[in-house]
Amino acid sequence: RTARRTTLPRRKTKLPALFDAVRTELPPEKLRLSVDPAALGFSCTHEISPPETFIGQDRAVTALEFGLGVDRPGYNVFVTGLSGTGKSTVVQSHIKQAVRRRMEKDWPPETYDWCYVYNFERPDQPEAVQLPRGQGAEIVRDVEALLGVLRRDLPAAYNDEAYKSEARQLTEASAAKRRDLMMATERAAGQRGFAIQAGSAGIAVIPIVEGKPLDQAKFLAMSDPQRALLEEARHEVSHSVEEAVRQVQKVEQEHGQAVAGLDRRVAEHTLETPFRRLREKYAGVEDALKFLAGLHKHTLESVS
Repeated sequence: RTARRTTLPRRKTKLPALFDAVRTELPPEKLRLSVDPAALGFSCTHEISPPETFIGQDRAVTALEFGLGVDRPGYNVFVTGLSGTGKSTVVQSHIKQAVRRRMEKDWPPETYDWCYVYNFERPDQPEAVQLPRGQGAEIVRDVEALLGVLRRDLPAAYNDEAYKSEARQLTEASAAKRRDLMMATERAAGQRGFAIQAGSAGIAVIPIVEGKPLDQAKFLAMSDPQRALLEEARHEVSHSVEEAVRQVQKVEQEHGQAVAGLDRRVAEHTLETPFRRLREKYAGVEDALKFLAGLHKHTLESVS
């Protein structure tokens, strides 16, 4: 059988017309935008006011107006964009317009100062404090002055000789109680033929025979009833030592509480005058008094 090759006829495709460069040619005078300065209406840009809205940012303007119209706590407006684009100027302009509209609606307007302060109950969420108009900057200065007074007076109070003397008396009294407890325990153990030895592993109760610790050989040479009596006596003495240790720990805990109480009394005495002055100054301003109460409590807890 002979293979036959068939060739299909080619279609004639009509080529598009060539690009008409002559028809789309631009003359040199049309290659850039030319503006007649006389048609602008000003001779320098300093003579014109900056725009009061975002040019070409209708959605941003709508969102800003919506945010400024929400009168609920916890709602904020976040604005971001390239620097130098006039964000601050435009936002301030819209805020002024919103305030002006609100003043026209609710006349006479009630204006306040607002300060963000530390939230002592929820440190991750600053608290907004409402103050009478003009007192915002004033309370900032007063709190800064208060902190300066505390940084000066608190260390001085704890370096005072009266405080050191009372703290030393508490420490000496606690040490005497601990010493008396351990000495009484050691005497009671000695009367029963045991010595108390403190080490890194704890307190050991050691049998004493003829003024010397009982060695292993003498212990093994004892009869079973003698060893049983010795172990029973050692157990009773060990129980007395454990009870004495618990009493010593209680004395140390009481000493720590006494020192903490002394520190708190000194701090309260030191804080009383400067905080009283501010409470009297801001009497009737609920938010300010609440903040000062939180600051007073926080300061006491920190120094104690």
